[in-house]
Amino acid sequence: MAEIDQILKSLERAEVDLEAQRARLQKWIAKQIEPFSLREAAALLGVSYQHIQYIRNDTNSAKGKVRISTLVNIAKKIRDDNALS
Repeated sequence: MAEIDQILKSLERAEVDLEAQRARLQKWIAKQIEPFSLREAAALLGVSYQHIQYIRNDTNSAKGKVRISTLVNIAKKIRDDNALS
């Protein structure tokens, strides 16, 4: 039983850390897209305007939460492709 307790504790810590990193990434993206309209940012980044809306509104409901992989792809596009210049 001690082994499963260790595993669960470790997973819980990882989940908390991942959520904190997700929030930081979402805030960074929101700051980068600030000067653009929803549709303009979506077109420049190649994502739906709903994604941009959810990022801007910091929506954390199950329906409005943007997947971490999507956030990572958006951030990479901003960084690597200079998509917002």
